[in-house]
Amino acid sequence: MTKSDPSAFIPIILSQIESLLIHRIKPIMVFDGGKLLSKEVEETSRETNRALKHAKALELLQVGDSEGAYRKYAESVDVSPDLAFLLMKVLIFKRKYEYN
Repeated sequence: MTKSDPSAFIPIILSQIESLLIHRIKPIMVFDGGKLLSKEVEETSRETNRALKHAKALELLQVGDSEGAYRKYAESVDVSPDLAFLLMKVLIFKRKYEYN
């Protein structure tokens, strides 16, 4: 998984949703849209944190800690509007989720 291909997380997200559904838990996902000017400082902070977590993931991978690297990669993903849209399309196609 790389920062350039966050769509690699789609199967992981689907697996987590499936686990919830198996246990009769109905997931509710909220996609809040694009960036807001009023949250620019917060977005900058989040971007910095994602970059640090991605760097840590690479470091962990180099020392052979693939599980730790996986967790840090997961924490470094930015759910962009494009990724959110792709996830919505996949969920609707699989009919596992109601789109409102």
